[in-house]
Amino acid sequence: MDAEGVLEDFVMNDKCAAGTGRSLELMSQYLGVHFSELAELAEEAKQTITITSQCSIFSELEIMHYLMEDQRPSDIAAGINEAMARRVKMLVGRVGVRSDLAISGGVCKNRGVVKCLEEMLGAKFVSFDQDPQIVGALGAAVFARERLESAARRAGRSRG
Repeated sequence: MDAEGVLEDFVMNDKCAAGTGRSLELMSQYLGVHFSELAELAEEAKQTITITSQCSIFSELEIMHYLMEDQRPSDIAAGINEAMARRVKMLVGRVGVRSDLAISGGVCKNRGVVKCLEEMLGAKFVSFDQDPQIVGALGAAVFARERLESAARRAGRSRG
């Protein structure tokens, strides 16, 4: 966004579910935790198991494989957080990094992903007063209200 808050560029992964909150939900189910608990579980990790696949379905298969090898769920959780952060970092690379970074959506409810991403980008995210999962919807509502008010003012001037 520019200094006036106008959107300059936007990217999202439109190829698959990788890099989304839904992907985190699916992968965390294999570890028997809610996706928001992955951060706490990963804090117990002794090492980070690398999840190499960019595809969320193949990532799930990797996780099942690691569980069958009796890898520690906390080590796998650390790998999931890191893999998700890598996916988001690739998207960030398409628009570039500026100051005053913010992250929104379901993924940011996982502190582990946010921490990994901050480390990868060498930046801290600004925090929201509102639930970060709904700030996009709130922003859309604000823009809609502003357009409606602007249209009402124009209509009032044309009648007067």
